[in-house]
Amino acid sequence: MDVGIFLSTLSAAAIIYLALSIIVIKARHKSGAAYGLTDDRSFNSKIRAHGNFSEYTPICLILLLTLSLEELTPLYFGLICFIFILGRVFHAVGLIYFEQQNQPSFIYRQIGMALTFATIIFSVIAIISFIHNQI
Repeated sequence: MDVGIFLSTLSAAAIIYLALSIIVIKARHKSGAAYGLTDDRSFNSKIRAHGNFSEYTPICLILLLTLSLEELTPLYFGLICFIFILGRVFHAVGLIYFEQQNQPSFIYRQIGMALTFATIIFSVIAIISFIHNQI
C-alpha cells in the first residue's frame, strides 16, 4: 500500500486546484464577469483550465487510490502519479500561460491530455490485471 505516494499526489492536485481557482477568481474580478464566459480568449482559457482540471482529476484520483491498495512497486505507482500531475500541469500551463502570451498552446495541451489519458489507461490495465490475478 503506497499511501504516502498517493497522499503526496492528492496534496499536489489540491494545490494545483487551489492555484487554478485563485487564477479564475482574479480573472473574474478583473473582468467583472461573475458568471459564464466573455469574449476575452485569455479569460475563457483560464476558466477552461480550471474546468478541465475539475473534470479529469476526480476519476484519476479514484483510480490512483485504488492502485495504492494493490501490490504495485512504489516506483511504478510513483511513476503513474507523477505522470498524472505532470499532465495536469502541462495542460493548465498550455491553456493559461501560452494563451495569455498569444503563443500556440496546442502542443502543451496535447501533451497534458496524453499524459492524463496515459494515467487512466495504465491505471485501468493495472486494476484489470490485479482482478484477473485474483480469479
